[in-house]
Amino acid sequence: METKYQQVPYYKFSEDSVKLAQYACQQLEKNRLWTNESKLRFLAICSGCGVVGMEFARQYKKPIAKLHVNEIQPDFEECLWNNYKNLLQEKKALRSFEVTVGPFQDLACFDFDFILCNPPYFNLKRSRPSLNPKRAKCRFYDQKFLEDFFYHSHRMLKNLEGRLFCSFPTDKRSELLKQASPYFALE
Repeated sequence: METKYQQVPYYKFSEDSVKLAQYACQQLEKNRLWTNESKLRFLAICSGCGVVGMEFARQYKKPIAKLHVNEIQPDFEECLWNNYKNLLQEKKALRSFEVTVGPFQDLACFDFDFILCNPPYFNLKRSRPSLNPKRAKCRFYDQKFLEDFFYHSHRMLKNLEGRLFCSFPTDKRSELLKQASPYFALE
């Protein structure tokens, strides 16, 4: 069944969002990292209209205690809530859903078991940004974003068993390894 997501007019999600959710589900099911899976708490940052987090919730076979989605741009909030209402019609085992709008660095909650993120892909120093500033914010990052992303993601995980799943283009591998290595063991 193909799911229709409400989206803002200036940005559309791509297949990598769905693939990231599928990969995260496969890894969790394969590795069985947590003993009390019914209490798992998930955070989706840079969530846009919520596709990664909601696709994960849709595909994950176990109950989810909490799915928290965070997006910096207020334009996405209505889409997030509408997409969540559609998800609830399919996934009854999602006990709590929360939306925050603002920088993920400002989140007060630091006890997630799992973080999903499909962040902006293009470095502002090496690419020409979109003329639409809202679309540019979805697609482009600067060096400070990468530093904050890995530092704060690490802090938001509950314990050493916590996992961060994110997708970046392969040509960014060396840049990402440099930024992530102080905080995460990379696979």
